[in-house]
Amino acid sequence: HCNLVLSGRNDWSQIRTVNRLSATDEKQNDNKLTGRAGLLYAFDNGLSPYVSYSTSFEPNLSTGEPGSDPFKPTTGEQTELGVKFQPVGSNTVMTVSVFDITQKNITSVNPVTKYNEQIGKVKSKGVEAEIHAQPTPEVKLIAAYTYTDAVTKDTYNATQLGHSPASIPRHAASAWGSYSFQDGVLSGLTVGTGVRYTGDAPADSTGTDEVPHFTLYDAMAKYELGEAVASLKGTTVQLNVQNLTDKHYVASCSGSEACFYGTGRNVVASVNYRW
Repeated sequence: HCNLVLSGRNDWSQIRTVNRLSATDEKQNDNKLTGRAGLLYAFDNGLSPYVSYSTSFEPNLSTGEPGSDPFKPTTGEQTELGVKFQPVGSNTVMTVSVFDITQKNITSVNPVTKYNEQIGKVKSKGVEAEIHAQPTPEVKLIAAYTYTDAVTKDTYNATQLGHSPASIPRHAASAWGSYSFQDGVLSGLTVGTGVRYTGDAPADSTGTDEVPHFTLYDAMAKYELGEAVASLKGTTVQLNVQNLTDKHYVASCSGSEACFYGTGRNVVASVNYRW
């Protein structure tokens, strides 16, 4: 069984910069046609190899050194090869893929001038693996891993060549599991917990410093009120907790003098109604 996806879009953008000190009014107009193509073939044994190619366009609102020209839009192209596998009669889906991404005109902070500048070209390649499993009607499991090798290939700042841009970890992984009670007094209750790992990441674009790796834990509980009161069918109350242990950590740096703490414990309670 062959599946083909083709799509395209055209973006128009205008960036207007008003300098009240010099009484100037500058406008920059950009437009770009981007698209996506994907081909997947599903074999009867559950194997589904696929290939995809896509391009991207994003206007750049950052500004550089005073008096410098407006930044060009960031553009990119991505090629991905992978295979999905779902054993016949199973609810488990596994995906492994390799990707190659090239981006141009990415914004980066110059460690010398302290102003933003545009990197000519950054090339990223890596591997992604993901599994979704439901071994029983009550249990759902998700796990993912990403390896990314990002390297600056073209820039007028020679100290950045051959190094990874800031804030891009080489390794990242996550896992999540949930259990839904189907019978008994707890019927309608779902509880879950997960873990997120972010590996060491560059703290700047010259390979001088690194942001240490960190691990965070999350949890959730959800209850279908219709299981207790028939008139409330379709109403769900849910509690989500991110960074369960309230870990203090540095999430990222855009330079050796510009680092940012990660979000502490975050608790969100919500009520949803579906009809």
